[in-house]
Amino acid sequence: MFLYYLNIIISFIYALAGLLLIRTIANKSPNLWFGIRNKYTLSNKEIWRKTNRSGGIILIISGLILLIPNLFIGPSNEKFYLWFTLISPIAVIAILGIATWIISKRLSEE
Repeated sequence: MFLYYLNIIISFIYALAGLLLIRTIANKSPNLWFGIRNKYTLSNKEIWRKTNRSGGIILIISGLILLIPNLFIGPSNEKFYLWFTLISPIAVIAILGIATWIISKRLSEE
């Protein structure tokens, strides 16, 4: 039961982090403290803005996708939620890192 609710909380955290990236960090100038940082995003303000906005959208979609199992699988399936809660953050971080790196690299080549 605990993992069921933990999964819901993690999903909302992803969605809120995505909104934070879109609404605030994407509109700031490139910095070393907040946002998606790599050599491409730190070199250009427009690349910074577009990459962080895209990263925010990816996080919001990830949060919504992580909520889907809660609608169809009851809280009694603890083994599923244990694996889902352990693997989903790793998958989201990997997807977010790879996707935003590809986006920022493509934008820098334009």
